[in-house]
Amino acid sequence: MMKNMKKPPEEWEDAYEALKDYYDKYLELTNLAISPSGSLQTYSTNFNSADSELLNCYNKMNLYLN
Repeated sequence: MMKNMKKPPEEWEDAYEALKDYYDKYLELTNLAISPSGSLQTYSTNFNSADSELLNCYNKMNLYLN
């Protein structure tokens, strides 16, 4: 569905950017879960960082949904 969303209406551009950022962080987190790499320490650091970034993006995106 993200591929089909090329040019949002002007009034929804900010919401689209927030959704796109959220989607990118979602992919980053799922890739860590699917293909873990590195030591336990580096993986934990990367996972925690990706998790926090995803939550921040979700909160920004959620502003447009309510």
